[in-house]
Amino acid sequence: MIHNSALTSRWTGADFDGMLETFLGSAPFDASPVHTLLGFNWSADARSHGAMTVVDLACNGEWNLWATSDTPEWLTIHVPRDGISGMTRRQTTTTASPGQMLLGQSREADRFLVRGTLHRSQKLFLHWGQICQAFGELFEAPLVGSLDLSPLVDGSSASAHLIKNLVETIMDGMLGARHLASFADSNGQSQSSTHSFAHSIDTPSLLSATGTESVYARSTARSSGYRFHAGEYR
Repeated sequence: MIHNSALTSRWTGADFDGMLETFLGSAPFDASPVHTLLGFNWSADARSHGAMTVVDLACNGEWNLWATSDTPEWLTIHVPRDGISGMTRRQTTTTASPGQMLLGQSREADRFLVRGTLHRSQKLFLHWGQICQAFGELFEAPLVGSLDLSPLVDGSSASAHLIKNLVETIMDGMLGARHLASFADSNGQSQSSTHSFAHSIDTPSLLSATGTESVYARSTARSSGYRFHAGEYR
């Protein structure tokens, strides 16, 4: 979604059009509410460092969004905390609930879905060009077409669990969390894997696991509730 380099922002608002206007200032896309939104409130935190962007979004309405010809190409990873994150691609809709993750390429998905009376999700955007470059260097062959990734990650396998922990660690580090995933605290090899992942997309200094000072002192990575106050989520 957001593609400005070295971006740090926090936004709040009380209308859908205002939310779109705010987001469209960073990256173009189209969106529409599923139903008429009454008493809509939203808030978002964002941090971008070029090849990586993380967004923490909370809202109390359901809506759809989809790419335009000007939307940047990203591998998008959606981590729902409350409500549902969904994606429709090739006439197939996949949804993720809390405890799961949803993967999709921003320009390949037909649309993304935001669902739940109260919705909160964190989204990690990885620059597609950097992924293609890393793929080519690893396999000594260019990436042609799609990676054709399985869209749902639920942690049921060892590899899925590792991916989830890597994503959680990166998002926590970028949003300023002090407590990283448990595997990174207890296993030096896993810390090295996380650091290598950051290097592979040319952002080696983002993770607080490596000693980088957090931008946010406030962590929202695993808070479980909302408070309405003066028309915003807190």
